[in-house]
Amino acid sequence: RRSPAESSVSTTKRGSIPASMAWSRSSPAHQPWNVPIGADSLAQLLRDDSRLSLMRAAADKGGMTAMLGDAAQNLTLFAAENDAFDALAQRLGLGDGQGLLSALSADDWKSILQYALLPQRRGLSSLQPSATLDTLYQYGGDTMRLIFQTDGSGFFNVWDGFRLGIAVPRSNIAASNGVMHITSELVLPRGVLTVSQMLRANVDYFSESSSQMTAQVIAELDGPGPFTVFVP
Repeated sequence: RRSPAESSVSTTKRGSIPASMAWSRSSPAHQPWNVPIGADSLAQLLRDDSRLSLMRAAADKGGMTAMLGDAAQNLTLFAAENDAFDALAQRLGLGDGQGLLSALSADDWKSILQYALLPQRRGLSSLQPSATLDTLYQYGGDTMRLIFQTDGSGFFNVWDGFRLGIAVPRSNIAASNGVMHITSELVLPRGVLTVSQMLRANVDYFSESSSQMTAQVIAELDGPGPFTVFVP
């Protein structure tokens, strides 16, 4: 059941939603990044939605639940539903979402959760037609960013740096300490997956790369490296 502050739209094509439908009509005055203050924290929203149980478990494993429950925070969380965990796990050969949760370390999940968080409350319309914003994730001494863009067809996408077209099927879910948007895929930062996992995680390359990558190639690309791979 959707909360009053939750906006839901239909994904018209993979990786995108109509920009004109992205803003929650429940937000007063339609201010660019003004989402109503909700009653529950981001941590509580994760706990209360069975569709987000794996995202909640990932936050617990990565030690991020305390931050998501902190009343002093003002955050934007891009949360993936259980289906997204299952789909990524299958592409990586890890079975299901529980397998993915177990396979990645606590530090990996901390990095993923940090990358899925903006240090400010941002309603979806404030990210259109385009925006590039800092996340909480640091890599190689630099703050990593997420890219948001409405393409020429009027569809909104999130780009995590190596995968195009992450859709936002539900948006502007108000929390007491921020706002949550639901994404069709986990946003994945640099420094977590191996080269072969990054290729297989990318929906656009998955079919082609999975058919051409033998077990030997996968084993080599999962090795210590370092590798440079040119992908068309």
